[in-house]
Amino acid sequence: MIKRNSNLFITIIVVVFVLSLLLGYAVALGDLQGALLRVSQSFSSFGFLQGLPGTYLFVFIFLNNAVKTFLSLILGVVFGLPPLYFIFTNGELIGLVSALSIHSNGVMTTLAALVPHGIFEIPAVIISAGYGLWLGWQTILAIAHRARLGEAMKFALGRYVKVVIPLLLVGALVEAFVTPLLINLTLRR
Repeated sequence: MIKRNSNLFITIIVVVFVLSLLLGYAVALGDLQGALLRVSQSFSSFGFLQGLPGTYLFVFIFLNNAVKTFLSLILGVVFGLPPLYFIFTNGELIGLVSALSIHSNGVMTTLAALVPHGIFEIPAVIISAGYGLWLGWQTILAIAHRARLGEAMKFALGRYVKVVIPLLLVGALVEAFVTPLLINLTLRR
């Protein structure tokens, strides 16, 4: 019952993610300069990552993603609003970045930069936010005395440890060590 119920919320998160990604892409196409400014502001605090050795980059990427996805899940108890915001802003940012990258570097370089690690990280983010949204619903049910929030929290945290963390580990490894190589290969063409 719990698993079947939680899948609906993951599906909702997928829909929000796709819509926000398309919105970000469309916004960027309509105003490339505005999109570039927004993306620059979003990534301005990550300038120190340039030139970091792969191992340090891997650790940073993993810890950054693990903390953010964990907060998205756990803060879902606030009626599901934080995970919705988290997934919307991430989807919109990926849409903005994709449009700008395609405009500047072409489709192949953009795919090389996003897909290899994205096939691991995006599902991890979606699953975590989906369970966060589900916890928001479980909170509402607990307030109405129709559910036990503790059981739901235990289930969601178990999924986080068993599913999200491994996906984030692989995604960070790929992003730190494989993605840069693929980008360089596509830029040489």
